[in-house]
Parts: sequence; structure tokens; C-alpha cells
Amino acid sequence: MHSRTDTVHSSAEALRYPWENHPGPDQVVEVMPGVLWVRLKLPFRLNHVNIYLLADGEGWTMVDSGFGNEESIAAWTALFEGPLAHVKITRLIVTHSHPDHVGLAGWIVERFNCPLHMSQVEYLQSVYHQNRGTEERRNAQRLFFRRHGMDENLTDKLLGRGQDYLKRVSILPPSYRRISHGDEISIGTRRFKVITGGGHALDQVMLYCAADKLFLSADQVLSKISPMSASGRSNPTRTRSGSIWPHWRASLRRCPTTSSCCPATACRFTD
Repeated sequence: MHSRTDTVHSSAEALRYPWENHPGPDQVVEVMPGVLWVRLKLPFRLNHVNIYLLADGEGWTMVDSGFGNEESIAAWTALFEGPLAHVKITRLIVTHSHPDHVGLAGWIVERFNCPLHMSQVEYLQSVYHQNRGTEERRNAQRLFFRRHGMDENLTDKLLGRGQDYLKRVSILPPSYRRISHGDEISIGTRRFKVITGGGHALDQVMLYCAADKLFLSADQVLSKISPMSASGRSNPTRTRSGSIWPHWRASLRRCPTTSSCCPATACRFTD
């Protein structure tokens, strides 16, 4: 009889990685026809984010934009003048509001004059973070930290760090096109179903093409590491236990069980 641990190990070992190495900063990998993989550096411990470009008629749909700093802009500029010189972005889909995904949304939209697609909650969450520097909101954040056991000294340090989010994102476009769970989106010759989930973000967007078993899982489904999940004043829990993990686990039940998975972190894998 197999133990639960044995099952977990055997499931992890069943994953296969078609590429031993990830793309370099000046490289683009075609993971399957009409699907390009770019990997951008991040300036913290989780040191990269994966971006995918999907052939979309005469243009390309970009899924996520990267971190909003000068280094990412320079990396994109080099790619668009080099291996992506033939690429025109005609649509940007941002999976969620974290800076390594939405950070250059405004820059991409302005450069290519393309529409931005997001779930409503994630777009509004991004707008909230870009406009949260009021004294009223700082006081609310202070009360949240103190209510959860932080002393006054640590609370002051956290509140004194400034609006780091604003340093990591370009200004969001004033409008967007809403995508929701259950929608179907045509991208080139492929038909994708929109799947959303909570836990890591409030309403993170994933895309699944059943015909090709192609799953763009963003940060919701990863290999080798677990998605970061945390509660905050703007990301409250909804369970009596105070945990947000049930939201993440519920999202996993919506995900395909067999696919070629393209996550936002680490390498593409298949099961």
C-alpha cells in the first residue's frame, strides 16, 4: 500500500522538463509552434519571470509584461531589436497585479498601441496599489499590522519604506478589457479557456487550450516551489481559520490534470 508521501514523490518525479536550460537574457525559445518563451531577470531572490508570446494572426499576444524597471525595459528593447524584431504585440494579457507581471503593462501598451486585458479584480487591485499613498490608508495599514501582533517599532519601519510598488510599475492604461473565469478567447488558431483562481493573487488569470493541452498557469501552478500566498489588509481571508490556502486549493480543482504547463517561474514542464 502506498503512503501519501509516496504518492506525492511519485507525482513530482512524473514531471518531465523538455528543456534543461532556460532562455538567456537575449534569447527566445519556441516551446511549440506559435508559442515563444522569454525569461526576464528580477532584482530579488526569486530572480526571474517567464513571459509567453502567442501567435495571433498578423500579430502576437503577450502574456504578462515583466518588472517595471529600467533593466527590464532595456531587456525588452534588445529583444525587440533582435530576435523579436519581427514581432508586433497586438494584445497584452496580464495575469495578476504583482509588479513582475503588470510592471511594464503601461510601457508595452504605449509602445505597441495595443489593448490591455485583465480580470476586473486584478486591474482594480493594480489601480489601488498605484493610488494607496493617502494618510487614511496608511492608518488603516497601521491598524492591520498592530492587530496581527506587530510592535510599534516594526510597524513604523514597514510604513516608512515608501511606496515600493510605485517604483516597480509603469503607469497603468486608464482603460482595459475585462476577462473573467469561463470566458473563451481566440488567439490565432487556438481557443483558450480562461481559468481564474485565488490564493497567490485575488483573481489570477490562467489560460488553457484543450486542443494542444497547453496550459499557461502563471504563478498559480508551479514546479519545485509552492506559490507564495499571503493575507493583507487588501487581500483578506474568508475562512474562519484565517487561511487563504482553501482559495488556492479550490483553484487547482479547476485546472487541467494533464497538460504541457508553462508557468511564470522555473521551466516549462509536462506530466
